[in-house]
Amino acid sequence: MGDNIMSELDKLGKVSEDFEVASDRLRSTSLSPETAERLVAGTLAVIQFAEDDPSSLTLQMATHAVDLLMETALARQEADRNYSNFQQALIDPLTGLPDRKTLSPTYDRVTQRMKDGKIGGLTVAVVDVNDFKTVNDYLGHDVGDRVLQAIAHTMRSVVPESDYIARTGGDEFTIFIEHRSSKPEDEKDFDWVNPKAMDILCAIQEKINNTVLRADHPKRDDVEVPLGITIGAHTADPNVSMEQNIKLADKSLYRAKSGKKDIYAELRRLGPLKQVLAEDTSPDGTASEPGHDPEPSA
Repeated sequence: MGDNIMSELDKLGKVSEDFEVASDRLRSTSLSPETAERLVAGTLAVIQFAEDDPSSLTLQMATHAVDLLMETALARQEADRNYSNFQQALIDPLTGLPDRKTLSPTYDRVTQRMKDGKIGGLTVAVVDVNDFKTVNDYLGHDVGDRVLQAIAHTMRSVVPESDYIARTGGDEFTIFIEHRSSKPEDEKDFDWVNPKAMDILCAIQEKINNTVLRADHPKRDDVEVPLGITIGAHTADPNVSMEQNIKLADKSLYRAKSGKKDIYAELRRLGPLKQVLAEDTSPDGTASEPGHDPEPSA
């Protein structure tokens, strides 16, 4: 009889060890802490009951409870992985911003909030990187990637977390800014934009236009690479399509581009990267490294 009790206690010890593993796994998932602790506490209560009465029946109950806890933890971990993979599929890997696939569902959700009276209005803004092709052509795509990352980081730091910003093209971004107030009924200006949204967009413009990166060019080390963007904005009409609202924001952007400053005049004087590298190709057919003169021939 004593041997049987000791055997049951040994088995119960193993159940307790499994319980600790299952508990740790469950707590590491995205399940709310309150729900996780309730499941853990319930399972622990069954184990403690078995400790007071280490019979075959109570041991079976404890084992079953721990198995259920482990199954819950594993299922939750799998759900977390699937959700993480789903999210990653909607994120632009270069900038870390949502990509174009998120544009339409986000627009539908926000405009529904407008129709339900939960928000007063929505500003749709489109952002275009000025002369981005020049950066790629004259300094290479690695520098172009740095430009996009710097601009994305700056915009994300200015745009409130509750608002939406996405990379929707090679050098294009889209921003949705929600606001409590709607367009005043007596406002006749078709191009009117909510003052709160304008403050955010102006802050983005100023911060980016005052940012300078540095890069190497075959003809000069430590070249200044100023950043520049153009923004077009439109107060969205929830009763028309997203495409139509974005098209109106695009028109505003094109008007703004007509007076933009040439920020890469100095860079263009150095020559396109491919052309300069071709000119600097050494006699043995290899091009010199950017930022270094080719070795003189003997």
